[in-house]
Parts: sequence; C-alpha cells; structure tokens
Amino acid sequence: MATRFTGDRGYAVTFRNVDPLVTMTSPIPLTRRKVAELTLPGFSTYLEPIGQNHLLAIGNELPLDSAGRPDWSKRSVQLSVFD
Repeated sequence: MATRFTGDRGYAVTFRNVDPLVTMTSPIPLTRRKVAELTLPGFSTYLEPIGQNHLLAIGNELPLDSAGRPDWSKRSVQLSVFD
C-alpha cells in the first residue's frame, strides 16, 4: 500500500486488516534484505521519514465487527511516529 526509500533504508506496508511495517536495508534492489517487521492494527497509506531516526505513518484505524470483519463505517485517521 505504501513504500518509501531513503538512503540505504526502505520501508513498506501492505494493505490488510493488520498492517505489517517492514524495514529493509541496501539501496541496491538485488541485495535488499528485511531487517525488521512490526505488525500494526489498521493500515498505512503514506510513509515519510523524519530526520535520520523517525518514520511518520499516516493511514486508517479499522476496527473489526463482531464477526471479525473490518467495519468500514467506524474507520478513523491514524497517525504513528516510529523511532
């Protein structure tokens, strides 16, 4: 759903009910490797590095209904800053 590359780091999130945030290393595509993964509720649609050590993620909080399905009528904006 969102990717961002800066220097030798890359960040990616995919759209699911729960969003995995993956950090990659190396600017060269064939040598990239995953160095970290964080599972978050909701999903992000925009990623922005803030300085050398922080990442801003903007997306949606998406609660589940009683059957465990996403309830789009109750979604809200979600802002997260990661160190």
